[in-house]
Amino acid sequence: MNVYMNDIPSVMTRKEAQEILKVSKNTILELLQNGYLKSFKIKGRYRITRKSLIEFITKSIYY
Repeated sequence: MNVYMNDIPSVMTRKEAQEILKVSKNTILELLQNGYLKSFKIKGRYRITRKSLIEFITKSIYY
């Protein structure tokens, strides 16, 4: 599955980000809980912006 910038929602759920990054539930939760992937919560559920996801990917490329 190829993901293009236009395919990434402006705000996504934890599960949508997990699918884009192709990581497990435990991995995405660890990234969110430790602040590696910036997020905010609505009614206790994680939401991730497109900008945060792109920043995370960009930083990951250089590490």
